[in-house]
Amino acid sequence: MSYIAEALLLRVLDEAVNRVARKVSKGKKLSDQEIIILYLDIMTKTSDKRFNDLKEYVDVRHSDFKEYVDKRFDSIDNRLESLEKRVDLVYSEVSSIKTDMIKMMKEYMEKLYGEKKS
Repeated sequence: MSYIAEALLLRVLDEAVNRVARKVSKGKKLSDQEIIILYLDIMTKTSDKRFNDLKEYVDVRHSDFKEYVDKRFDSIDNRLESLEKRVDLVYSEVSSIKTDMIKMMKEYMEKLYGEKKS
């Protein structure tokens, strides 16, 4: 609803500015109300430009921030993958050491108590 009202007011202001412009082109003197209409038009266009500039600034900052966050997530993901590979390597090493220890214990027990006869 407010968008419709704003659009309607801008349309009315635009029509009023056109009437004032025609009056100026004929060399007629402007009333205080007509000067205010021109001033309102200037303020509206200036505020629209400021809003567009602000929107552009926010869009760029948002894009920069998103890019920064994406890079940080990629970095964290890479670090996690590296850590996972290291954990897998340590697990493999521990598993290998465990297998070697069981084999050595078996050999030691066989020497100590003799081989099992089946």
